[in-house]
Amino acid sequence: MRNRSNQTRPSSRKTGKLIAIILLLLVVFGATGIFSFNYFIGQMLEPVGEGELAYVQIDDGAMISDVAETLAENNLIRDAFAFEMLAKKENTANQIQSGYYAFSPTESAQQILDRLVSGDVADATVTIPEGRNISEFAEILEEKNVCDADAFIEETKKVAEYQKNYPILSSIPLTEKDGVSRTL
Repeated sequence: MRNRSNQTRPSSRKTGKLIAIILLLLVVFGATGIFSFNYFIGQMLEPVGEGELAYVQIDDGAMISDVAETLAENNLIRDAFAFEMLAKKENTANQIQSGYYAFSPTESAQQILDRLVSGDVADATVTIPEGRNISEFAEILEEKNVCDADAFIEETKKVAEYQKNYPILSSIPLTEKDGVSRTL
């Protein structure tokens, strides 16, 4: 019997050492993986670099994945996945405000996310001199990055639709060809 119990002890010691080594390796690999992932995400959240302002429209109810993809397409963030992870980590993925934003490529992903959550939309001051027609008005709006000139002109052709909600518009003369025909 002594021989039998002596034989099991060395094998149970070997098993204990093996389990300890496996657990140590799991901890080392796990820590390395977490560190590497955090390092990768951190690098991807750095500013893209130099460049001009980019104007981005964020629609009401847009998903964080769509917002991240739009920002990546406009070269404002390095990686859409990293931006999504940042928003989810900060629990702000569902707090993005809709609007028209002006971002610089020198802004970090954190700065962009903070502005999206606070609703820090782009403002524009536009002065329309007297006597300008709709086409000139549209060009001025496009130069100030307010909207696309063609889109504005298309909207001016919908005055009849707006007259239902805004009766004052009924005093503006219309032509079928140009929408609003009077100068501003």
